[in-house]
Amino acid sequence: MKKNFKHNLLIAFCFACCLSFAQKKALDSLNLKLKNAGHDTTRVNLYIAISEYFYMSNPDTVIPLSLHAIAIADKNMSEANKEERHSYLISKTAAVNNIGVIYYFRGNISLALEYYNKSLKISEELGDKKAIAQAILSIGVVFDGQNNVPKAIEYYNKSLKICEEIGNKKGIANTLNGLGAIYKNLGDIPKALNYYERALKLKEEIGDRSGISMSLCYIGNVYREQKDVEKALDFFTKSLKIDSEIGATISAAATLNNIGLIHQEKGEYKKALEYYFKGLKIVEDAKQKRSIAYFLINIGLVYNDLGEFAKALEYSEKSLKIREELGDKKGITTSLMSIGRIYFTQKNYTLANSYSMRALLISKEIGFPIEIRNAEQTLYKIASAKGDFKAAFEHYKKYIFYNDSISNENTRKASVKNQLKYEFEKREAIINEQKEKERVVAEEKDRFQKIVIGSVIFGLILVLVFAAFIFRSLKVTQKQKILIEEKQKEILDSIRYAKRIQTSLLPSDKYIDRRMKDLIK
Repeated sequence: MKKNFKHNLLIAFCFACCLSFAQKKALDSLNLKLKNAGHDTTRVNLYIAISEYFYMSNPDTVIPLSLHAIAIADKNMSEANKEERHSYLISKTAAVNNIGVIYYFRGNISLALEYYNKSLKISEELGDKKAIAQAILSIGVVFDGQNNVPKAIEYYNKSLKICEEIGNKKGIANTLNGLGAIYKNLGDIPKALNYYERALKLKEEIGDRSGISMSLCYIGNVYREQKDVEKALDFFTKSLKIDSEIGATISAAATLNNIGLIHQEKGEYKKALEYYFKGLKIVEDAKQKRSIAYFLINIGLVYNDLGEFAKALEYSEKSLKIREELGDKKGITTSLMSIGRIYFTQKNYTLANSYSMRALLISKEIGFPIEIRNAEQTLYKIASAKGDFKAAFEHYKKYIFYNDSISNENTRKASVKNQLKYEFEKREAIINEQKEKERVVAEEKDRFQKIVIGSVIFGLILVLVFAAFIFRSLKVTQKQKILIEEKQKEILDSIRYAKRIQTSLLPSDKYIDRRMKDLIK
């Protein structure tokens, strides 16, 4: 009867359009950009981004900031050019969707649906398939929260198909988680695990840490319900560590709830209450009525186990009141069964039977085997205590039937098989990644070696060509030198020959001297 609220909380949380977990540095940067923004399209986007920063820590700011962004967009739309109008509509879609998420968490289903449908209409006008898938998914979440399983599956599958068409891995993963939660509630654990682990793989591929945390918590819940406490705690601890690192307080609250459940089941009531009250404060500050109801019922059950029945009834009845206000039939069954259990512990079998029968009827109406099993178990105990062994036997048979369908050996084997498959695929992915890195390094090394060898060969060829050119030049120079020397020799020979002729024709020095002397006389 002790239920976690990770499903409703985290599906809606991850479906909110582009919800971010930016650190303070990122928020400071956004505020600075807003201060210096020169155009209203930029201002609109920044208001939305800032509202999304506060989504997990201060949800009250989301609606006013989103409405302000919508007001700016609407004011400028009529005078905007085609490109600006398109930008305003995209921003408006995100703002409208985010407001829907807040109303969903606050339990105002009609307003949540109104805003989701507005978001869908704008997305269709834009022809933006990603936004269309987001809006359809959000509407599916509402149907899921109302336990309208056929409608929820219909919308989830529509969204999944669009996300697969456009290759939106984050959208695919979010939808797979939604489908996994539904099949877990329907008792089809192998199918639920398959969806959860496919989602986890995609989240790891895209590095979506908040999504990884959510998937870890989903899988942890499956193992908890299969009574594999250590495995469940391992998944929850990993999830909580990520939530703490990224500042996801609302998501952390859900994980605190689940860890509290484990301590409660182990009889560690003080520790369980410590986790529950930590989580309760977070969701009360965020005004998340659905989540508040989960914590109240679990706190009530701890007080019941401690024998503090007045406190147990007080918390459980508060939880029932909230769930009736929300129209949350699955939650109502959980609260009714918890109150029935408290009256049973007090040996008030009439009231215990009354609350448990109401829980059984609603469980059958919504068709959730886990809730039916829990109701049948309580009714079996009540009938046995009253000495109505015939009724006790009938309830016991039904309890065994539903229990076997949920947690039989095949289901446990499927859980182990899925986990081993996931771990194998993860290891294989790491090995393949390492091999790919080694291949790239080897290829780079080979390419470098080829470049070096090619460069050496090319260099040698250049050297040979240059050497041949030099050799040829030297030969030509040598030939020219020989030719010049021959020419010079010929010229010198000619000069010498001419000189001899000249010498033979000219009078000798003695003759000239004699004639000069004769002239003087």
